Amino acid sequence: QGKIVFVAPTKPLLNQQVSACYKKMSIPKEAIEELTGTVATERRAELWAMTHKKMFFMTPQTFKNDLIKGICPAQRIVCVVVDECHRATGKSEIVPALAYL
Repeated sequence: QGKIVFVAPTKPLLNQQVSACYKKMSIPKEAIEELTGTVATERRAELWAMTHKKMFFMTPQTFKNDLIKGICPAQRIVCVVVDECHRATGKSEIVPALAYL
C-alpha cells in the first residue's frame, strides 16, 4: 500500500530518472507514474488512488500541490527521494511539501 515519491526540479531530470528506473530496477512499468503539472488534477487524483501505482516521479511543485489539495495520500508515502537535494532549502518548493508530510 505504500508509495514512493521521487522529486526532481525539472521535467528533463524527471525523464532521465524514469528512464534509469525502468532500466535498472525490477519495478514493473505499470507501477510507475510520472506526474507533472501538465497532467490534469482530476487524472492525478485517479492515479494516486490506484493501488498498483507504487512509484511517482514528480516536480516539487506538483507534489506540494497534490499534498495541499489532498489528492496525494500523505499517510501512504513511505519514502521521498529528492534529486538535487542540495537545492532543497529556503523557498524551494520541496521544503513546504516535506514539512507538510
